[in-house]
Amino acid sequence: MIAKGHGDKISRKQEHLIVHLLAEPTVSMAAKKAGINESTARKWMKDPGFSQAYREARQAMLQEAVHCLQQAMLGAVATLRSLMYSADASLFLKAQCARDILLLGIKTWEVYEQSQRLERIEKMVESYAQHQDQVR
Repeated sequence: MIAKGHGDKISRKQEHLIVHLLAEPTVSMAAKKAGINESTARKWMKDPGFSQAYREARQAMLQEAVHCLQQAMLGAVATLRSLMYSADASLFLKAQCARDILLLGIKTWEVYEQSQRLERIEKMVESYAQHQDQVR
């Protein structure tokens, strides 16, 4: 069973619904696959413990997807580089590969810079909040 918080756990049926909510495009379809009424599913989704468990399951699934994408990106870059340097590739294909590598590299750098900037801002806010607590 998945913990709900404060020691509570969600039921097996609720766990089953979460599995289907992650796989199905609608709450209605997920409820049907889980063998419960849609109204019950919607009621559970309003429950804070269930909502937390569902949110955690979605986050775990997203983290796994991001991990898979990160692994695939290395292969994608290697493919682009291989095509860009290939003697058999057309000039158009080589130019497209070079363009894609440049654009992706710039975008990656921008995201990195933004994350570093955000981290510095968060530290500043935390430091300011601690200072305010000390002043009071």
